[in-house]
Amino acid sequence: MRLRLLSLSLVLLGAAAPSDPVSRPVQFSLAPELSGGALTGLRVRVRFHADPSGTTNFGWPDGWAGERKLWQWAHNLKFAGATTVERNGDGHWRIRSAPGELLTVSYHVVSAYDHDPTVDNSEQPRPVIRPTWFYAVGNALFGYPAGREDAPATFDWSSAPGIGFASDLEHLAG
Repeated sequence: MRLRLLSLSLVLLGAAAPSDPVSRPVQFSLAPELSGGALTGLRVRVRFHADPSGTTNFGWPDGWAGERKLWQWAHNLKFAGATTVERNGDGHWRIRSAPGELLTVSYHVVSAYDHDPTVDNSEQPRPVIRPTWFYAVGNALFGYPAGREDAPATFDWSSAPGIGFASDLEHLAG
């Protein structure tokens, strides 16, 4: 009887273990893109495990701070680990893969401005990428798998000489 209870306990623990793809952390990484030593864009990579159904939706929120197209500065989206990908409306994609498959979505973020904006002619959601600095808000910068807004996440910044980084993510380190 004791052995059966132990077996049942292990089976139940296995069902709730972090092997559930949706409970695994979403991994975000950000890196500067340089040309001739000047910052020209940002490279974003989002890694996560596919939903148990094998169909995972990925995209940006439908709006934030008055901007309805938060995805519009993300170019050249690439999907690794997918068997098929189809557009599912503005800023949304439906990814099909093996259930639990490790998926990677990568893309290039461009600036919304071709000049240094001022307070009078800028809007908070729009990324600013200048030769020696950038400003970007996470809501416009990072797409994510649907339904995982509150999922655990990791963040990695890959620096380059002369490009510093400050973020409110640093408050989460403790």
